[in-house]
Amino acid sequence: MENTPRVAVLLANTGSPDAPTPEAVRRYLKSFLGDPCVVEMPRLVWTCILYGVILPLRPRRSAAKYRKVWTGRGSPLVFHTEDIASGLNARFREAGLPIEAAAAMNYGNPFFDDQMRKYATSGVERILILPLFPLFTPQTVGPVMAAAGRVLGSLRDAPAVRTVKRYWDREGWVSCMAGHIRSYWDRNGDPFASGGRLFFSFHGIPKECVEVKGDRYQAECIECASRIASALGLREGTWETTFQSRFGPHEWLQPYTQVRAEEAGKAGVPRLDIVTPGFSCDCLETLEEIGMEVRDGFLAGNPKGEFHHIPCLNSAPRALGFYEELIRKETSGWLE
Repeated sequence: MENTPRVAVLLANTGSPDAPTPEAVRRYLKSFLGDPCVVEMPRLVWTCILYGVILPLRPRRSAAKYRKVWTGRGSPLVFHTEDIASGLNARFREAGLPIEAAAAMNYGNPFFDDQMRKYATSGVERILILPLFPLFTPQTVGPVMAAAGRVLGSLRDAPAVRTVKRYWDREGWVSCMAGHIRSYWDRNGDPFASGGRLFFSFHGIPKECVEVKGDRYQAECIECASRIASALGLREGTWETTFQSRFGPHEWLQPYTQVRAEEAGKAGVPRLDIVTPGFSCDCLETLEEIGMEVRDGFLAGNPKGEFHHIPCLNSAPRALGFYEELIRKETSGWLE
């Protein structure tokens, strides 16, 4: 590799199908839902469900949803992640730092294993892994750590590796989120002026992960939303924490975003804003689920209501500033 950086930063994300077609979605779901980190069920039982029910039926329905958000650049999740890498690299070059960032997907291209192996075999001896998940769960950050271990175990001359486990509680992130939300309201009006509400919607997980397995995710989501609300100066009763994207037969964390949005519409709430702090990049779950399904549920109850999906941070300048500072801190000692 020409101009080999001294430090590589892998911006890890979940990934996406290569195209919004049933065939591509089937390949993606087979990889994603076949990961035991993602679905924690007895393997034999889940394999029967995955191959007998989900893979024959779900790809066509999911492909139709992906087509709604697909762009000329492809998957929003992938190109937003790549834009973050490009934006950071421009900042690193300007600052004269020998750091290179690259997108790396757990499921789909550019594949995490390939990206890590490319840098490790090209003379890069220090790799920082930054999963673009502000909050830790075994289903998101867990697979990234497992993939890193898999690659390291296959290398004879492995690089030094550091991993960021979570960053919602890092200095600057809450103010970054609060500033992002304020900027949206500056452009689109104050939702509370008309008696509106704000939902902080996080990706859900099965309830048993918290109540049986002891995961701290739910408590972290509640605290995360509370800190952002405090930074925004929101009054109690004007906002709430909800959970989205439930899947499968188990009960998931509640309240469900879809249900609460429908209830808000029926109750005559004049405006509903939803922000998704747990998602760093806009993707199917934010653009289609929140921006279309949840919106339709709210407006079905209140056709005259106003619905706003506040975009993710994506590659906004304030987001790049936060990521750059985080990377500088995490690579401390590696650049001297």
